[in-house]
Amino acid sequence: MFCLALITVLIFQTIASSPDNCTAIASDTCKDELDYSSTSLDADAYAEAIATIKRWKPLEDSDCYSDLRKFLCGSYLPRCGDEAKPCNALCVEARDGCSPIMNQANYSWPERFDCDTFSSSPQNYSVCV
Repeated sequence: MFCLALITVLIFQTIASSPDNCTAIASDTCKDELDYSSTSLDADAYAEAIATIKRWKPLEDSDCYSDLRKFLCGSYLPRCGDEAKPCNALCVEARDGCSPIMNQANYSWPERFDCDTFSSSPQNYSVCV
């Protein structure tokens, strides 16, 4: 019993003292899309990000870009530790594939996804195709 209590305390101290305080990516919406398993978002921001990604479902269903979900997950759920965004190529392909469909519905590509602000150096970012 003492060992179990000690292990629990040590685990709690490790989590509490973690400088990153990462949140595990557990939602089926994104967990298989990314090559990392935790985000720097806190639990509330994580839940909000997942809800936002799910709102893109109609566009995903249009098949405008096969890796749209990967792009969205990488954009809304920054990797814990470095805040990396998806690479520029992934953004451009998502924008070029999906903007025409969005325009038909009187929506424009979000400013949040200004592809010029995404790195063109994939070695620094893990969310690329």
